[in-house]
Amino acid sequence: MWGGRLCSGSFDATVRVWGDARTGRATVSLEGHTDSVWCMAVWDDALCSGGHDNTIRLWRVVQRDAEPAPAAAGSRPKSSRATSKAAAAAAAAAESSATIECAHVLRGHRAWVTALALFEDRLYSGSLDKTVRVWSRDAQCLQVLTGHACGLHALISWRGRLRAGTEWQGRSLVHSSAQRKRFVWATPVHFSV
Repeated sequence: MWGGRLCSGSFDATVRVWGDARTGRATVSLEGHTDSVWCMAVWDDALCSGGHDNTIRLWRVVQRDAEPAPAAAGSRPKSSRATSKAAAAAAAAAESSATIECAHVLRGHRAWVTALALFEDRLYSGSLDKTVRVWSRDAQCLQVLTGHACGLHALISWRGRLRAGTEWQGRSLVHSSAQRKRFVWATPVHFSV
């Protein structure tokens, strides 16, 4: 959810912002990725999307009169929850006076970006290139975390730690960033709806 609106990534390389629950139609279709969009996260006023084109895109609401949406110059990201300003900005994008534009393209991964998470005021991206990259608000890669034996499939901030999930030899693994411990489940994890 970004600004109270459902967002989805697609195999057609678009991000869709859904605004009309009655009709089920997308309000906005965001284009820029060149391959499937695999993961998303909300970072303060920005919607972040990662994909099979090895990039992360940061989308922001921009007023058509060239004034930026209320946001982040110098502010720190608060959490993965949309703030009231972000909610107002995303809602405004559905109106005729605003658009959603790609503010930054984050590059550096050598394989698909498969996971995004927020931790300690930074954006973390996980990839099948076996790395986690740490990004600043001004689109700079601050650090590349290496050492995973397999590509990353999930990142989550939980109980004050960043955790990275991979799959290795049919087993799901979870790595804890702070404890440097590895947890192994003996059987594959299956999800159902």
